[in-house]
Amino acid sequence: MQEQEQKKRTRLIQVQAIERRGEAVVVEFSDKHGPNRKVVPQAAFSPEGVDKTVLDEAPDYGVCWADTLKKSEILTEKGRNELEVQMKQNGIWTTDDLRRAANKYMVVLASLHREDTRAMIGGK
Repeated sequence: MQEQEQKKRTRLIQVQAIERRGEAVVVEFSDKHGPNRKVVPQAAFSPEGVDKTVLDEAPDYGVCWADTLKKSEILTEKGRNELEVQMKQNGIWTTDDLRRAANKYMVVLASLHREDTRAMIGGK
């Protein structure tokens, strides 16, 4: 009976293993905010997915790009949040990724800056 109750409380989220690091696994999954990566214990990882509670408690993988630009006046808050999503969609999760894909970053930033400028001057 307890086993059935445990299964009911467990909600598995489908993830993809990106990298194994010792006793941990970097996993990627998507939610309403876009792509995410977390570092979960290897024991909690299975091909069927990872328990939502484990994911909620797991540390994030990569840089929070929106927070990095918080004090910047280059982008609006909406633009910074969109930057976060687009960086991840372009595979830029860490500063090493950024160094390797600097051109992608510049294209993303220019695109977002252009959209923010249009919004500020009332354009479409």
